Amino acid sequence: RETAQQLEAFFHQASDDENVRAAIVTGAGQDVFVAGGDLREFDTYARQPGGASHVIDMGSTTLAVEQCEVPVIAAVQGAALGGGCELALACDLVVAEEHATFSFRQAAMGLSTGWGGGTRLVERVGPMQAARLLLLGAKIDAAEAMRVGLVSQVTARGSSLQHALTWAESVARLPRASVAGLKRMLGRVRQEHRGQALAREAEVFASLWGQPDHLAAMDAFRKR
Repeated sequence: RETAQQLEAFFHQASDDENVRAAIVTGAGQDVFVAGGDLREFDTYARQPGGASHVIDMGSTTLAVEQCEVPVIAAVQGAALGGGCELALACDLVVAEEHATFSFRQAAMGLSTGWGGGTRLVERVGPMQAARLLLLGAKIDAAEAMRVGLVSQVTARGSSLQHALTWAESVARLPRASVAGLKRMLGRVRQEHRGQALAREAEVFASLWGQPDHLAAMDAFRKR
């Protein structure tokens, strides 16, 4: 949760800083982009009254990414799991290395998406592909992710960050105000279509949190 709060603060600062023209989100190493939420922390919340609210609050981080005044580029250099997919979906552009994979693992944990990822996934890939990815927990590679519209570009292993930097440099040559205006326009289009979808998504997540299937999944994780 602390990392999510730091990310949220960063994107608010990026919006307010006229010298910032683009932002890049990436992971460390070549194996994992973002593995999702901290399951050890979630295990504590799972047994607390109202614990779901602590996790749902992290949705404000993905919202800060989406609403950032400057374009946010995800450089996916490894596996994006669960909440990692939700973070990538909040970004404006996604470049994925050829070995990267995407997997929505929420159902396996007895949960649903809770940070707006389900809503954004339907927007990106359509309801049929979203159902396949969410209900089956299908793991897809970068090539398929691009085919269905989950990523913008596939690049060679070890080159996603450089590709993202090239895009960021291209954006930086454009007037900041016009880029911010385009982002606001795209955001308004999304909001008109979404209605209360994000709130409803959070409600479903809260209804599953702490239920027997969720607790059983957390117990299985703890015993690993």
